Amino acid sequence: MDIYCAYPGTFGPPHNGHLRLVQRAALVYAKVLIVCSVNEDKHPWFTPEEVKRLWLAFDLPENVEVITLAEFMARVDDPKNIVMIRGVRNEDDVRHEQGVMLQNTRDFGLTMFTYIVSDCGYEKYSSSRVRQAAIAGDLEELNRCVPQAVAQEVLDRLAERRTKGIPDDG
Repeated sequence: MDIYCAYPGTFGPPHNGHLRLVQRAALVYAKVLIVCSVNEDKHPWFTPEEVKRLWLAFDLPENVEVITLAEFMARVDDPKNIVMIRGVRNEDDVRHEQGVMLQNTRDFGLTMFTYIVSDCGYEKYSSSRVRQAAIAGDLEELNRCVPQAVAQEVLDRLAERRTKGIPDDG
């Protein structure tokens, strides 16, 4: 029986706070799977396949693999073999993640969760902060949050969205 340590998210885009959480999880678990999924309520800028590619810009530990949700679902046969990793930055995240835990238990039968509290200095990192830095043209903040290759992809996507008339916040 394989136990899968899964860190799921939309990661739109992945940032250095996500990376730090993955690095810490990789110290505890033999194998960590970053699972790129989609949540249409978040008005994603990137598809799971694009997010998987964005993760390649990060220096990931050797025991970390990036896959899409579809790839993950094809690999896992029993939800009892999954340990879901979630990051928490503040009290709001704790309340939100409690709901995530209950939903995943109810909907998918997941029963094992590991919560990793953000390191000092990373608690303000978020994908929306990265997007807002790009929208504001704050390249210093953008480059603080993500590797240069990801920053460029975010700026390119912002330009594409503006060309298509898609609102910056949607």
